[in-house]
Order: sequence, then C-alpha cells, then structure tokens
Amino acid sequence: MENESPRSNPVIASWAGAETENNRNLGMLIFLVALAVFFAVGIGCFLLYRFLSPATSNMAPLYLPPSLWLSSAILLITAFFVFRCTKSANMEDLVQLDLWLWRMWAAAWAFVLVQIPALLEMLSIHFEYVKVGRAGTYGLSFALILLHALHVIGGMVPITRLAWKSRRGRLGRQHLKSVYSCAQYWHFLEVIWIFLILTLLIAG
Repeated sequence: MENESPRSNPVIASWAGAETENNRNLGMLIFLVALAVFFAVGIGCFLLYRFLSPATSNMAPLYLPPSLWLSSAILLITAFFVFRCTKSANMEDLVQLDLWLWRMWAAAWAFVLVQIPALLEMLSIHFEYVKVGRAGTYGLSFALILLHALHVIGGMVPITRLAWKSRRGRLGRQHLKSVYSCAQYWHFLEVIWIFLILTLLIAG
C-alpha cells in the first residue's frame, strides 16, 4: 500500500490551510500593533513638545492648511470604497470587485496628491520658525503627516497588484484573502489619520 501524500488527504490539507490562515492573521495583527505603537510614540512626542517645551509656550495655534480637510474627506470616500471591495469579495463578485478596487486605487492616490501642497506649506512655516529659533511643532506635525502618507503609498503597492490582476482577468478566489488583508490595513490607516488630525487640531 502506497503512502498517502499529505496534500492528497483532505483532512490534513484542511488543517494546513487553517494553520496558514491563522499565521496570516497573526502576522497582520502583529504588523498593525507595531504600526500603532510607532504612531502612538510619534503623537506622544508631539504632545510632549507642544505642552512642555518653553519654545512653544507663546506660540500661536498650529495652522492646518485647508487641503488637509479635503484629504480627510477623500479618506472617508476611500473607506466606503474599501467597504464595497470587501462586500464584493464576500459575494465573490469579481466584476464588482474590479470596479471598486480601481475606485479605491484612484481615491487613495487623490488623498496623497491633495496632501502634497499642505505638506509643502507646513514645511515652509517650519523654516520660518527655524529662523527665530522656535522650530519643532510644525516640523513634528509635518513628519507625522508625511509618515502617514508614506504608509498610504506603501499600501498602494498590493492594491495596484490586485487591481492590475483583476483588470487582466487573473484575479481569482484565491486572491480574496489578500483583499481582506488590504482592507484591514486601510481601515487601520483611516483610524490613525482620525487620531492624528484630531490631535493636531485640538492640541496644536
């Protein structure tokens, strides 16, 4: 009697699949927790400097360029597109998934592009404060917003791959787990942005 290959045994294959899925979920959880700690430390540094540094004692409230509010609105629209992506994935509707993936892709890039003039304006204000020896608040806020934007751009890599596969008809049911992982990452970035912009608005 020939030995049965583990892959040919449906029970063993099911266990292996479940273990792989658990490892994927655990890896995503660890990654998101690490990012949350990273941004929490950054926001904490901003708050400490804003309230404890003598250089900020008589500073005017932090100026937030209007384009930041526009980018926040775009992020809310992106959140809706992400929701539609996951709903299409749950229904295994690959046609609708292709549509919402590309809308999500376009909205995410719009979010980043709209933030560019805001970042440049905040950097310009930062250099004005450098001249009088009171730099810090705008520099830290610029760094936090830029770091968030870079993580958004990083999240565009898997989204672009999925959207491109979908448009070429190569996106199958085996890729739906990747859609869920991307959705988790995007919702995480949305929550981080809300905390970040509220911190800059209230404490700045």
